[in-house]
Amino acid sequence: MDIKEISKYKINVIKEDTFFYNSNLSSAEKVRELFLKLFGNVINYQENVVVFGLNNSLDLAAILHISSGGITSSIVDIRIIFTGLLLTGCTGFIMAHNHPSGILKPSESDLIICKKLKEAGELLDIRQYDNLIITETKTYSLIYDQNKTCSLINDQDYE
Repeated sequence: MDIKEISKYKINVIKEDTFFYNSNLSSAEKVRELFLKLFGNVINYQENVVVFGLNNSLDLAAILHISSGGITSSIVDIRIIFTGLLLTGCTGFIMAHNHPSGILKPSESDLIICKKLKEAGELLDIRQYDNLIITETKTYSLIYDQNKTCSLINDQDYE
C-alpha cells in the first residue's frame, strides 16, 4: 500500500473592502440602485455578476462579486456562489447581473442558472429571493416573471 501525502486546509473569509449602505434590499429597485453604485461606470460595456448575501432579517450581510465578463457574457459558477454564501453565513441571496446591450430579455443561460441556483439553494437551505437583470434605467426579475416573458418590474417587494 502506497502512502500518499494529503494536504490539510484551513478555510478563511477575507474581507476585501467595506462601504456604508443605509438601506435594506427590500425591493428590486433598491437592488438596482446598489448595483449601479458598484458597477454603474461599466454597466453599458462590461457584464458583471454580483450576489447580495442576506441574513435571517433580510439585511445585506455580504456582497460577492462573482465575475466580470465581456460585452455579451460573464461566467457564473454555482459552486463559487454557494461557497461565498456559506462562508459568510448568509441564509438568503439576490443575484444580479447587467446586460450591456440594455436588452432585458433573459438568455437561455440566464434561465438555466436561475433554476440551478434555486435547486442548490433548496438543498443548502439558502433561499434565492430574486435573480435580476439590470440596465441603467430598468430591472427585470427572473423569479417574479412566471411566464418567462420580459415583464418589467418597478418596485417588487420581497417577503
